Amino acid sequence: YRRTAVQHRPWLASLKISKAALLLLLGVVSTLCLMRFWKRPATMKYQAIWDGVVVAETDKFEKVEGNVYFPPSSIKSEFFKPAEKTTVCGWKGTANYYSLEVNGKVNPSAAWVYKDPKPAAANIKHYIAFWNGVQVKAV
Repeated sequence: YRRTAVQHRPWLASLKISKAALLLLLGVVSTLCLMRFWKRPATMKYQAIWDGVVVAETDKFEKVEGNVYFPPSSIKSEFFKPAEKTTVCGWKGTANYYSLEVNGKVNPSAAWVYKDPKPAAANIKHYIAFWNGVQVKAV
């Protein structure tokens, strides 16, 4: 024997609200919660820093799997040198890497880019992400 929502919560019966209105209300509340808690602030910026030098900075970024992807226009290209390393992700495609050269120091394969991503990752085409000691922080 399964009890109905009203049997579990007798106060629901006194609301005098239709199922359609209740569903609409729940949808509006859910949307507002998502907008409030998961939408990034319009002024949020990220920086990528290695060896005390900002190598990229942007307020137009993509976040995928916890990584911040910087648009190509936001990187300081003088610090980036193509690396031979590539890796393959099953849903994003083949990543090409860059080494960073800052203050005479080299951080090998510290950044990666999907130049020709699979359709599911089209939003990060040519965007650059970092690892290997590069600090990515919100400012």
